[in-house]
Amino acid sequence: MSTKDAISQFTVAILPLGDISDWQIKLTKLVLERDFRLNTVILPATKVPSQYFNAERNYYQSHEILGFIFSQLPENAQRIMGITEKNLENSDNQPCHGFADACNKSAVYSVPPFEKKHHRDALSCHLIIHEFGHTLCLKHCVNTDCAMNERQSSDILCTHCQKWADHELKVRPGSAKERFALAEGLFFYRYFHQAIAMYREAIALAPNEALYYRRLSMALKNIGQKKEAAENLMRAVEKSNDKPNLYFNFGLLYLHNQPQDAEDRFAKAIAVAKDPKFTHRLIGQAYQEITHDVERASRHYKEYLRLGGNDPDIVEWLVSRSQMDPP
Repeated sequence: MSTKDAISQFTVAILPLGDISDWQIKLTKLVLERDFRLNTVILPATKVPSQYFNAERNYYQSHEILGFIFSQLPENAQRIMGITEKNLENSDNQPCHGFADACNKSAVYSVPPFEKKHHRDALSCHLIIHEFGHTLCLKHCVNTDCAMNERQSSDILCTHCQKWADHELKVRPGSAKERFALAEGLFFYRYFHQAIAMYREAIALAPNEALYYRRLSMALKNIGQKKEAAENLMRAVEKSNDKPNLYFNFGLLYLHNQPQDAEDRFAKAIAVAKDPKFTHRLIGQAYQEITHDVERASRHYKEYLRLGGNDPDIVEWLVSRSQMDPP
């Protein structure tokens, strides 16, 4: 299969949020298909639930509305882009023209409120490319001629960003990587049961990917399925070269209810770590922040310092709890 054929299978759903003009929808479709060589499907216009709109500030909170948009992603599409004529604000409550969750499938842009059509269309083209680019994991670009530059309004990707976009668009729909990416989006928005189903599909297609088992374990833990979470984490350990991190995660799983099992897993993490001081630091943080166990946290923090660690915050914490003398 040629690269062009592979890219052409990629489908983006376009979701009008409220009463959006036919031209704005067509423009969105045109830009996506022309610049990214993909398929689009236009969904019926949808009224956004009122809880996502701040009437006092006259804004949609972008992160909240993205969760709603993501929930509308059809099964046959890999990304979804919302269009609104309402104002948007980012997570810092600052006005913005568009918003996207990097690598998490969904984006939204607000139709620019310019009276002159050519001004409105020009900025719309930039926003469509920029926000969709974020869903392909493109970051802001320092090239001022690139659409991914956050301070300019170009409607063309630079060579580097275009290359990365093409790479992401080659992910075959229905592949393990595509299923895993969808699972990650579901996990991000806390749709844990749906995420678990997608992780299982990814594992069925790529049964030797340790990362898939580890993320499935985390999703299972979030719905209280600790036994199955532990089983999948053990599979991840068996298949992974990153055993310190996985043993550490295993310890976290047991930390509250099975402290000795947690200690055993932490000990294994330390034993296989190439640089155990950082593992001691992570374990110390777990005891400090999760179980508030000063004795165990202090023991691991002291070992971290003995092995050459020099974080002043850890020293300050130990001194404040009379676990060591001031330096």
